[in-house]
Amino acid sequence: MNTTTTQWATISEATSIVPLSEDYLRKAIKRTEGNVLPARLIGRKYVIRVQDLDEWMSREGAAA
Repeated sequence: MNTTTTQWATISEATSIVPLSEDYLRKAIKRTEGNVLPARLIGRKYVIRVQDLDEWMSREGAAA
């Protein structure tokens, strides 16, 4: 049995985790190619797994 809990963050919460603006994260989610930030749309808000955010930041930093 997997007892690991997945932590999720909204775009506004993600800005307190990484030094990027809400607009930049929103554009990264909506990208159609390249380093797309994986997220889910729940209702009217995007939510991002914190683990995915960390992995994406590693790739985004390498791409810069």
